[in-house]
This record gives sequence, C-alpha cells and structure tokens, in this order.
Amino acid sequence: MDYTKSATLMQMKFMVEWNNLLGVFNRILFAIPNTDNLRVFILLINKINSNCRAAINLIDQGFINEGLMLFRSAIETTVYAKYLKLYPEKQSEFLQFSDIFLVKNQFVQYKKIRNDKFSKPYELPILQQSIENNIRELFKVSTFLQKELAAFTFTFNDQDIQLLDKFLRKQKFPSQKVSDLLKQIEAKEPNFAKTHLRFHDIFYPYYDENSAILHGNSRYWNEQPILDDFTLHRISSHLIRVLVITTDLVQQEIPRKACEALNQVVHKLTDLEFKSFPTPFLASQNPHSPQQYS
Repeated sequence: MDYTKSATLMQMKFMVEWNNLLGVFNRILFAIPNTDNLRVFILLINKINSNCRAAINLIDQGFINEGLMLFRSAIETTVYAKYLKLYPEKQSEFLQFSDIFLVKNQFVQYKKIRNDKFSKPYELPILQQSIENNIRELFKVSTFLQKELAAFTFTFNDQDIQLLDKFLRKQKFPSQKVSDLLKQIEAKEPNFAKTHLRFHDIFYPYYDENSAILHGNSRYWNEQPILDDFTLHRISSHLIRVLVITTDLVQQEIPRKACEALNQVVHKLTDLEFKSFPTPFLASQNPHSPQQYS
C-alpha cells in the first residue's frame, strides 16, 4: 500500500514536522556525553529514538495501528527512564541485569543448538561460535558476572554449561510494570502527575487496542484507522511528550542550543495543531500548550 499517494496536505504537513522533531531529537541523542553516569540514559534514549522513528515510518506508510504499538513501547521506556532518573540507586541494578539477560537470551538459543545432535546445518556451528564469543565479551565488561561465575572456564564444556544454566535460572529482572513505576514517580515528584505531560492520558486509553495488536487480533491487523484530525493530534501528543520528557532527563548534560532547537520544533508542531483543529477539540483533547516550552 503506497499510502503517501493518498495522504492529504494536512497529513503531509504533520509527517514533515514529526520527522523534523525526530531529526532534532537525534542530534540531542548524539550530544549526550558518553560517560558512565549517563550510560543507562544513552541506552534507553537510543531505544526510545528507534521506537519513535519506526512508529512514524509505519504511520507514514499507512500502518497506524502498528505505529501506535511502537509508541506504546517508547512510552513504557520513557516511564522507566524517568523512574531511574528519580531513583539513581536503581541504575546499577538495571545495567547489571541488562548484561545478565543479554547473556540469558543468547544462552537459551545456544543450548538448543548444542543439544541438537542430529541436525547440524552449516550455519548453526557458526552461530554457536558467535554466541560463545559474545558471552566471552560480556564477561570482560561485567564485574558482576566475573564475581558470580568465577569458576566459569570459557571452554563451554558440560561443567560450564551447567554452571551458567544454574546461575541464569535464578535471575529475575526487576519489575518494569508501568502502573507501578508511575506510582513511584508520582510519589517522588508529585507535581509531575499534575502537569499536562502526565503519561496516564496516553498510556491507558489505548492499552487494550495495542494488546490486541500484539496478540494477533485479526481486526486490528486488517483494519487501519483513518488518519483524521483526532489521530494526527494523538500521534503528535505522544511524540511531543515522549521526546520532551526524555530530553529533560539529560538537559543539564547537553548544549543549551540543542534544547532550544527542540523547543522551536515543538512550538511549530503545536502551532500547526492549533491552526488545524477546531477550538472545542483542542480544549478537550490537547494535553500540551505552547507555554510549556517557552
């Protein structure tokens, strides 16, 4: 489906401004200093950036439901990043478990390949060797893994496999349930819950429909919503809130000009909404105002 051929002038204007906003945000991402204390935010903001870019690309091609699904991922990650900013003592735990689960995900695949005694096509031994090398590299940078698995020999013999398997089975990632994280964010920063940037208004209203997409509900895969005024606003609202809140997490670490550039694009997109949508619609639906970014 070549959706761009049937897009209206108004839809095209919004798509241009969304991409402009993402372009400025990309420069903000690369302006973050690569220091240990910012490693967690570089990782999470990279994911948010990727989610938002993929969402806009899908919407641009007419796959609106799928784009909103990726926005949900961006929103969840932004909530988690905000939580880690307010609770910095949890950052090392996040990084530690990120390394562990990178090993765990690869190890699950590794065991299946290793235990397959009958089917060994050419590609599998190469993949097996690649996973072994990846695990070795992860051990080099993780002092936690080095300490917990000091007996690991990197020969990947039966003893190594049993040792790693037993260790990984015990690991449980800290809860990232969005509703729980929002409560903790609002307990630490009550004013955040009262602003028009609050996440509840964009996370919960379409939680069910996104779940339906994720779990293969045929109606959501086969029927796309119309990219009307309401949907255009909804996408703009998600994108602005995610990128503004995410930028605020690292605002003290990046050049002021980068934040000013983001504000200018947000103003332009917000102005486009005010000029495009009728006043009653804005009064009931628009969660942000230009004054927020002045």
